[in-house]
Amino acid sequence: MIKRTLGWFLLALLLVILPIQQIGAKDTVLVRSPAANSTPVIQSKNQPQSLIERGRLLYEAGKYAEAIAILQPALAQYRDQQDLVGMAMVFNNLALAHQQLGQNDLVADNLDRSFTLIDSAPQSEARQIVLAQASEIKGKLELERGRGQQAWQEWERAAIYYQSLGNLTGRIRSQLGQAQALQSLGYYRRALKTLQQIQAEQSEQKNPLVWRSLGNTYLAIGELERAESALNNSLSYIQQSDVYQDEVSAAFLSLGNLARSRQDTAKAIDYYQQAIATAPNLTAEVRARLNLVKISNPSKGDYQEQLRQIKPLIFQLPSNRTTVYAKLNYAQSILKTDAQPRTTSVKTSLQTAIAEARQLEDLAAEAYGLKSLGRFYELQQQWQQAQETTQQALLIAQQINARDIAYQGEWQLGRIYQAQQQPERAIAVYQQAVENLQSLRNDLVAVDSEVRFTFRESIEPIYREYVSLLLDSPKPTEGNLIAARNAIDSLQLAELENFFQATCLDAQPVIIDRITDTEDLNTAVVYPIVLKDRFEIILKLPQQPLRHYTTPIADPERTERILVRLSQTLTQRNSSETLPLSQLVYSWILEPAASDLANSQIETLIFVLDSSLRNIPMAALYDGKQYLVEKYAVAITPGLQLIQPQAIANRQLRALTAGLSEARAGFPPLQFVNQELDKIQSQIATSEQLLNRSFTNEALRAKIAQLPFPIVHLATHGQFSSQAEDTFILTWDQRLNVNQLSKLLQAGSQNAEQAIELLVLSACETLSGDRRAALGLAGVAVKAGARSTLATLWRVNDEATSLFMGQFYQELANQERAVTKAQAVRKAQLSLLKSDRFKQPHFWSSYVLVGNWL
Repeated sequence: MIKRTLGWFLLALLLVILPIQQIGAKDTVLVRSPAANSTPVIQSKNQPQSLIERGRLLYEAGKYAEAIAILQPALAQYRDQQDLVGMAMVFNNLALAHQQLGQNDLVADNLDRSFTLIDSAPQSEARQIVLAQASEIKGKLELERGRGQQAWQEWERAAIYYQSLGNLTGRIRSQLGQAQALQSLGYYRRALKTLQQIQAEQSEQKNPLVWRSLGNTYLAIGELERAESALNNSLSYIQQSDVYQDEVSAAFLSLGNLARSRQDTAKAIDYYQQAIATAPNLTAEVRARLNLVKISNPSKGDYQEQLRQIKPLIFQLPSNRTTVYAKLNYAQSILKTDAQPRTTSVKTSLQTAIAEARQLEDLAAEAYGLKSLGRFYELQQQWQQAQETTQQALLIAQQINARDIAYQGEWQLGRIYQAQQQPERAIAVYQQAVENLQSLRNDLVAVDSEVRFTFRESIEPIYREYVSLLLDSPKPTEGNLIAARNAIDSLQLAELENFFQATCLDAQPVIIDRITDTEDLNTAVVYPIVLKDRFEIILKLPQQPLRHYTTPIADPERTERILVRLSQTLTQRNSSETLPLSQLVYSWILEPAASDLANSQIETLIFVLDSSLRNIPMAALYDGKQYLVEKYAVAITPGLQLIQPQAIANRQLRALTAGLSEARAGFPPLQFVNQELDKIQSQIATSEQLLNRSFTNEALRAKIAQLPFPIVHLATHGQFSSQAEDTFILTWDQRLNVNQLSKLLQAGSQNAEQAIELLVLSACETLSGDRRAALGLAGVAVKAGARSTLATLWRVNDEATSLFMGQFYQELANQERAVTKAQAVRKAQLSLLKSDRFKQPHFWSSYVLVGNWL
């Protein structure tokens, strides 16, 4: 007897469906199914056996009601025989069939009867098997009801029972359930540990379900390369076996989700189409079709066509938790279209899903359904119904502590209040939404992967709309200015955590204000915030309250085009557009504060940049007479907090330098790297060098682990991207992505005293066409654990780089007059600006200091 499965587990969603069991108390022989993942079956020679077998065949054919009808006489015969274990086994099988029909009340009732009979039955191996199966079914029931903790406990009991029976397959299946329950609770690392233990035991068994679950978990925590390896293993093992053919579709679905997370739309579409073509049942087909819709453009005709194809299928699905989320997902997909959802289909779908969620006693699904129905009313501008329905959703979300639903509901309620001209109420619920997001940190997932949305759709707008409300007056209060600044800082951190799919800033951070108010009284911090209709600029001057300026945006699309165009022209050597565009952007974000800066004797400007401004080096902004670098030293920081900022102690510098001057891996040679590294060595005598063939991943790791270096200088090709896995630097033998680089650089850092003071990446560039590529630079700066990072936003003539670095280290190593790192960067930039050959901003403005400027 081959076990059938339906897939739902995290992103690919694995839902364990147990096989109909055959068990009798008399004349039984323990046999195993041919399937590696099947449950042990006890076959009986008595009369109920044939009824059980017929029920099993009906069950596997998806004829659940007929299977229930066949099992009833089998139950009566076992009752006549006073066979307690046999009766319990039938109740288990009835529970399985009712589960497929979404009749959770009957599932619970049958399981209660089974457990009662088992408690009264004498000890036997047959009793233990039925007890294990009952616990396994109950684990699935609890998860269906959104009770992850109870589900985990039931699957733990099942695993223990199967272990005592020596049933490895049953134990592993129960452990897979435990991992699923842990992930439903947000405990991804614990789930990963469980799956890794299973995988280690199953390394030679080649169980594709284990590999797929492992791959889905790696995908959930952002370890995409490991996810790809595990998912490919799963598909390969499925294709090598006749037993797991029903799992092919789920494998393609997981690979499609992986491609989608990498923003590889073409590959994702291909995988989803293969998942549809190989779907073993309607549920699997609908799931794949819904995922295909997610990556389509709502404004295109094929999006509408896909929704039309899904609609009749949705309402043919059996009533269960998977179906509830499918209906919610379908409705959400319609709500994303440009056309107003005036048809009754959306409302009907949502109301049906809510009713089914209530029947299943799934409070999380009910709350999400009510929130979605509130969204429907919001789009219809039926404000009272929208408000009341959303408040109902929030009440349930708070009752079950579902912050992931709560923040979405609070955001929605804030918009509804704002539409009704109730700004104070709107601000209050927006604040609650932001606080819930803060508590969730990197577990920003919805109640089910079928209703997940991207960061830019579901997270970023909350912060920006909240800030817009806080600052929507000519003179915002000091409290509102602080709240707005903190909200943008939280957004910056959330973006980084979304970039890494992990929490950041594990070190003890220091607030910038403390530095500017007590240690560096000549430094100001500028927060230019990009909103839909205006720039909001918050300025922090030393030992003064926050100041605020506003620049209206008449045409948001034109403004964005100008920002993008300026970032592009700066990468060109002699563009006539650079100066006028640079002056225009200066007028937007700095001109309003110019007199306040001048009156405060500011020498250094620290920018916390937002949106497309991050791709523009602030040093290149032009006031009509001078570039900004001619008046101020400039640095940027990803947020309000720094890693233990301090100046390099006593100028006792020690550097590890490494670089590639030869062509490698398709990248051109950097002919002046030798000269660049030699200049550093002439300024810093206690430096060590790795060049070309000696600059390998392992050699770099060994050097850093052997001796702490305050400065690590890498003169090699690199790329910054909005995707963590596409952000890398090149060594002789491989590319190091941002996570690998982080682990390598921190190999010798056991505490803050040994942290790298300055990481220099002197030949990197942002990915062309990626408007958020500078996020990769911020990611490197944070993840590397260095107090400061000096890098290039685009690749500059390497002779200019050699000259810049020589001047920079000369300033930094000066024993007679100590300068900050920001001042050293400024002096090096000015040396190029004043030269004949490299005076264009293209040559000197690419160098950006991130983090500690001291």
